[in-house]
Amino acid sequence: MKELIFVTGNPLKFKLAESIFESYGIKIIQLKADIPEIQAETTEEVAKFSAKYAADMLNKPVLVNDSGFFINALKGFPGIYTKDINQKFTTQNILDLMASYSDRTVRISDVTAYCEPGSEPVIFSCNLKAYLLTESKTDHSNCFDNLLMIEDFLKVRGAYGVEELKGLTSSFLTSYHDMAKFLIHKLAN
Repeated sequence: MKELIFVTGNPLKFKLAESIFESYGIKIIQLKADIPEIQAETTEEVAKFSAKYAADMLNKPVLVNDSGFFINALKGFPGIYTKDINQKFTTQNILDLMASYSDRTVRISDVTAYCEPGSEPVIFSCNLKAYLLTESKTDHSNCFDNLLMIEDFLKVRGAYGVEELKGLTSSFLTSYHDMAKFLIHKLAN
């Protein structure tokens, strides 16, 4: 495998993935592609669909990553619609929405999928514990990154740079590392 296509329009997500896959000797290139947004219950379903759709459309093996923030007090909202909410809500909107809730816990579901054309996707996923702060700690354009404190992090997600995120030893980014190990094994056989 000379290069592997990572389908994402998110430059930070790509830089982080590139840094991790590169540490395993895997070169990835970014491709922005129009992938239909499906109605689903889980990030696993979304990642599988997106990977299969992209691999078949491009007729090449691809990687995709999908994540969702499931706020317990809001019965899992926004879930798989996190990207949409980030585009439509401000940090203050999230603070206002959460103002009357004492339970500020969040489950982050992160899924990385690999698919070859005409095949079924392989996925690796991880779930992280986090909570929403009661005030913004950064001025990041992503409203959740200003408020989201992931378990074992020392500061909100948006306050970390790519190299700092890559170096974290919690379960954060497990799906990227597990996928890279899978691809190394696949290439060796």
